[in-house]
Amino acid sequence: FCSPCDWVLTGHTHVPGVDPARKLGNPGSWKARWRGGIAYWRHPSFTVLEVARGEVRLLRLARRH
Repeated sequence: FCSPCDWVLTGHTHVPGVDPARKLGNPGSWKARWRGGIAYWRHPSFTVLEVARGEVRLLRLARRH
C-alpha cells in the first residue's frame, strides 16, 4: 500500500520502523513474555510512533526495570 497522502501504521510484524517514501510506520513490539512467563519470540523495542505536523517519527522510550 502506497499513497501520496495517507499513512499506514501497523504493529503486526513487531519490527519497528518508519518508511516516509512508502508512508508506512510500525511501532514494534512491547511484549517480553507470553502468559505463564514464556519468553516472547522477539525482543521488545519500547518504541512508539509520533504523528505530528504531517510527519511520523519513531521514538524510543526509556525502559523501566
